[in-house]
This record gives sequence, C-alpha cells and structure tokens, in this order.
Amino acid sequence: MHDENPRTAGDRSRYRAPPLERVEQHERSAAPPSDPTKALGLVHWLRTTILGLAAVAIGIGWLWDVSPLIGLTLVIAGEETLETTWVIRAMERYPGMARESVPPLRRI
Repeated sequence: MHDENPRTAGDRSRYRAPPLERVEQHERSAAPPSDPTKALGLVHWLRTTILGLAAVAIGIGWLWDVSPLIGLTLVIAGEETLETTWVIRAMERYPGMARESVPPLRRI
C-alpha cells in the first residue's frame, strides 16, 4: 500500500513552487477581470466573430441552396450586430469606461 503521489515521490527538491516575487509581479502586471478596456475589446471581438460566423452560414446556405438558413442567419446576425454596436457605443460614450474613449491630454 503506497499512498504517496508518484510525481512527488523521491527527490522532492525538483518540485518547488515558483518564487513569490515572480508570482506577485505577474499578478500586478495582469489586467483585472473588470478592466473596461478588456471588456470593450471583447465586445469588438464578439461582433467580429458574429459577422464571420454569419458569413460562413450564409455561404453554406448559398452552396446548399437552403434559403431558410440564409434568412435566419441574416436576422440573427443583424440583431446581434445591432446589439453589440449599442454596447460598444454605450461603453465609448462615457469617459473612463474605456481608455480609447478618453481624449488625449493636450500638451501646452
């Protein structure tokens, strides 16, 4: 009966935790999950992905001659594009929500 983990058995000096200084430095350099710039970038990515997938679905519908697929894709892609555009405009409208929306400081 051997209950010890085979990865950690034997020479335990090979399995050391990383130095605390590197971990703390990495945590400080990473953007927080609620970073508005990250959220704005994700919404832009989502809109681009929706349009790309819609183009693929329309192409498949055209190739297979399935007009309901083309119509459904156009309706869903149009609604999702409109919705993500509203989200982007709302995020850009309020300064401080995203760094891109804040005008640069003028140099005197």
